[in-house]
Amino acid sequence: MAREEKQCRQCGRIFSSVRCPRCEYTARPDKFKQGCPVCGYSNPIKPDVKKGNFKKSKNIEYGSVPPWVWVSALVLLALALAAFLGTILG
Repeated sequence: MAREEKQCRQCGRIFSSVRCPRCEYTARPDKFKQGCPVCGYSNPIKPDVKKGNFKKSKNIEYGSVPPWVWVSALVLLALALAAFLGTILG
């Protein structure tokens, strides 16, 4: 459904408010222009207007890989390389 629609096409129900699926805060649609004003849902960047900084929202994951995954991958690669060299030189 389009954001500006006022009524459901299937059931005819009139939209009077928006409810956040994460924290269930309910308000008029204009309050949700920058995402949920309570929990920040669907807002990847929250501006800190007083300081002029921009912060990533804490509740949105960007798919970055945790450091322990990189360390584990490097250790496994080193072990595989050592085993490979051991069979060749062995």
